[in-house]
Amino acid sequence: MTAASPRRLVLIAAILISITEPVLAKEKIVAYVPKWVDDLKSFSETIDYAKITHINIAFENPINDRGDLSFDQKDEILITKAHANNVKILISIGGGSISENKEYQARYSDLLSAPKRAGFAAKLAMYVADHRFDGLDVDLEGPLINEKNYGAFIRDLSAAMKPKGQLLTAALSQGYGGKKVPPSVFEHFDFVNVMAYDGAGPWRPKEPGLHSSMEFAKTNVDFWLEKGLPASKTVLGVPFYGYGFGNAFRETPYTYSEIIAANPEAARLDQVGETIWYNGVPTIEAKTNYAIDRKLAGIMIWSLDGDVKGEHSLLEAIVRVYRSRSTENPPAPKAAAVGFPKDYSKTFEVLRRIERPEKQQIVTVFGNERAASVRRSEDLPYPYGSVIVMETAGAIKDEQGKPRVDDNKGQFRKGAVVGLHVMRREKGFGEAYGENRTGEWEYVEYRADGTYLTPPNKSSACAECHVKAGRDRDFVYRDRLPERATK
Repeated sequence: MTAASPRRLVLIAAILISITEPVLAKEKIVAYVPKWVDDLKSFSETIDYAKITHINIAFENPINDRGDLSFDQKDEILITKAHANNVKILISIGGGSISENKEYQARYSDLLSAPKRAGFAAKLAMYVADHRFDGLDVDLEGPLINEKNYGAFIRDLSAAMKPKGQLLTAALSQGYGGKKVPPSVFEHFDFVNVMAYDGAGPWRPKEPGLHSSMEFAKTNVDFWLEKGLPASKTVLGVPFYGYGFGNAFRETPYTYSEIIAANPEAARLDQVGETIWYNGVPTIEAKTNYAIDRKLAGIMIWSLDGDVKGEHSLLEAIVRVYRSRSTENPPAPKAAAVGFPKDYSKTFEVLRRIERPEKQQIVTVFGNERAASVRRSEDLPYPYGSVIVMETAGAIKDEQGKPRVDDNKGQFRKGAVVGLHVMRREKGFGEAYGENRTGEWEYVEYRADGTYLTPPNKSSACAECHVKAGRDRDFVYRDRLPERATK
């Protein structure tokens, strides 16, 4: 992370509606919010607080050799908003650029030395209390991690903060100071944000590539776990930005929102143009699944201002995975009422066909006679009895594993069906979904043989996805329809 510039599917055209209750019970979703956001007050109004658990404001640092920190009054609105939404908010010290600044290197070295260390720790604890923060995040990196003083500083910080009930966390990088971090500090941290990104960047312009690949994330997590950090305190950091190489080279990162604005299809990829590398939705989903599989504490975001709203949102992708993997059963119908659409491929009308090159899949949307009768947006909502099927099939591949293409149309040749998302509208349907209800629809996901992939009592994730259409809009699919009457 830096203090001036960070180093670091649906078919529905819909509006995201915030849910008023927190969506996660135990997993942490930690979002860094940089102080250099253009309008922090306005930005604070756009945050979906229900989808995060912690906010780290980045950064404040000592303004003199006594260790005093300034306070930006703009932070007040964010502190108030976070507390009103049961989100913990911390102030973060340090940062990547500060760690490379000679003046701050000397200042921190002095403040962390034995004569001043305890007093500086006490001053930080008081600062947290005075400004209504819930804790402190220590993002000292590279030269600011001194093997002699870092461990003692964290110990003194813990002694000053824990009696006040304050959180103490850290952001740590394997490649930028990680080897100098003593394992003794882990007992003092509530959790550690692992900065598993910046494996490539403008500092090596002739070595392009993905700066935060899946393998890079795994390697970073393994490093800290092997060093002694418990998995239950390990939060995996993911980037909401990318780096440009070649014709796209620049010293500063590209935010994910910049990338999507230039190319909406980039949401499903990790590389676009000539050439920008970043993490798209599938990679963020994969990393979240990995965090769950390794029983890590959660996911950290650098930084939240880089995201977009709607179906391409990376935050939404993280939350969607956590919800789908939850062991709890949110409200959903107990009985099967949707039904398996036998012979749908012969009796239903094809509404749309979409190829997913990155997954080598073909998605075909079918509608029964009643659903297919809706030809214009003016005809919405769909009539009772409408059934819509989103069929996902794999592409037939050649000997080299590449999709075979139809010679006439240039399309992937469809192979085996891997899943059927089925949605049905009937009078009274949908009530069991509670807050996730969108009109009178219910959902089930089947395998091609008619067995469940997602049975009715687990279909809240399907409903939650479709709730983006709006609770008062009784339709779930309108991609083929004119836009005029749906606004």
